[in-house]
Amino acid sequence: MYLYQTGRQQELSIAEIEALAPSSSLKIVDDQFVAVDQAIRLKHMGGSLKQAFILDELADSSTASIKRRILSIDPTHLFAAEDKKYNFGISCYGLEIADNDINGIALELKKKLKKLDTPRKLRVVPTKNQALSNAQVQHNKLFDRNKGAELVLVKGRDGIIYLAVTTDTQNLDNYTARDMQRPNTDTFVGMLPIKLAQMLINLAKASPEKKGYVLDPFCGLGTVIQECAYAGIAAYGTDISPEMVRASEENLQWFTELKNVPANYTIETGDATSHTWSEPIQAVATEMFLGEPLKSLPSPEKVHELNTQSNQLLTKFLANIHGQIAVGTVLAIATPAWRIHNSFSSVISVDELQQLGYTYASFQHVDSTDLVYIRDNQQTGRRIMVLIKK
Repeated sequence: MYLYQTGRQQELSIAEIEALAPSSSLKIVDDQFVAVDQAIRLKHMGGSLKQAFILDELADSSTASIKRRILSIDPTHLFAAEDKKYNFGISCYGLEIADNDINGIALELKKKLKKLDTPRKLRVVPTKNQALSNAQVQHNKLFDRNKGAELVLVKGRDGIIYLAVTTDTQNLDNYTARDMQRPNTDTFVGMLPIKLAQMLINLAKASPEKKGYVLDPFCGLGTVIQECAYAGIAAYGTDISPEMVRASEENLQWFTELKNVPANYTIETGDATSHTWSEPIQAVATEMFLGEPLKSLPSPEKVHELNTQSNQLLTKFLANIHGQIAVGTVLAIATPAWRIHNSFSSVISVDELQQLGYTYASFQHVDSTDLVYIRDNQQTGRRIMVLIKK
């Protein structure tokens, strides 16, 4: 079993995991972690921050019990070779245990391993606020058994303590390079976050093994196309703006050269409401235009106006693409969502989708009609629609 640390919108993270591993057994551990019975490649997951292999499940959450179990761990479960120096740290989530106690346990393990016939020399990465940051884990290579190890302790809602060793984390430097170093950016049209682009591709169940390409009919700066290239998936992007098409082409040329990946994509000018794409389309992953940037919460009248505009665009696109994709094709679409009191607006109703020939995909652990992606202090979020052509 593996633990996955989910992102700030856990429902989206869970939906992504279900889409990637539909036959897996998934358990929600707490509001930050889920347990899954199979490994999923974290490199191409946008919604999970960390992956850890579960070593044990403990019923006793006392510091003394946790200490005994950690000190009894077989070193081969943590480190690859003998007689070598490693970095080591411990992170705790949901446990009532002080940083001094966490670091004290790490230092005791350091002393114990040093005295073995086949010693390992540890450099302890000190824990603050109970858990190491993702940057610390990355910098100290605590996910690589040849360089170091991080033990993760998570207290579940059922009171069980999950003891796990980190096997992978999101590479933040890699994300930054793929995002902020691109030749072309445009804050007015909005920049689709790299992680969300990955989630859209995964929610659409796109795969290099499937026949056909992933279509992004509102390709903008080419983020979805870029992440498809990164994952080895053929992609096809169109945009109504020739300037956006040019910007996408420049971004994709830069990216494929930077990462030395095949340029298996097509980008061209096209109106999503009337364009005819070549076949076959294996999936659709896209983000609609989110509307003009808002500095404050819009009035109900403004939300209605914006919703109407987005509804017309989405309805026309869905009607146009319907005859060009096979039954069962999955469409993952990010649509604008504006705050209305304690909820978010929706640009299209379930009844309208039914009339257009689509239905929401179903997930076992989350409500597919209420998946929202929003960052702190944003006025406009994104409602993530995962649809299936009937």
